[in-house]
Amino acid sequence: MQKIIFTTLLIVSFVSVLLLTGCPAKTYSRYVARGNTYEKMGYYDRAINQYTQAIRLDSESARAYKLRGAAYAKKGDYESAINDFTQAIRLFPQYSTAYTNRGLAYAAKGDTYHAEADFQKAEEIKETRASWVDTILDE
Repeated sequence: MQKIIFTTLLIVSFVSVLLLTGCPAKTYSRYVARGNTYEKMGYYDRAINQYTQAIRLDSESARAYKLRGAAYAKKGDYESAINDFTQAIRLFPQYSTAYTNRGLAYAAKGDTYHAEADFQKAEEIKETRASWVDTILDE
């Protein structure tokens, strides 16, 4: 009997926490949405904080790393931006936007060698994607 009561209380507590805090997916989306809003307003530190919270909930989100990297770049912290774009690329190697953004961060630092390599990789990904779509449409 005590085991049933304990289990019931545990389930009720868990459900209450979910209802009060929201499920992780909704919370992740909220952090990303808030980060986007702060970034558009020019509050880059606040945006970075929101994206960091999203990453804590989903450390495999290439998108969150890319978004945080963009906020770092807009803030002028190119090294942090490059680190985040690199992580986004590790998580999703075909992320052409992350390559382009990392290239822009390298260029802002004056590293034209790495910038050109990233721009070229982004174009290769886009061309491959375009030819793949053409192949499907031509069938």
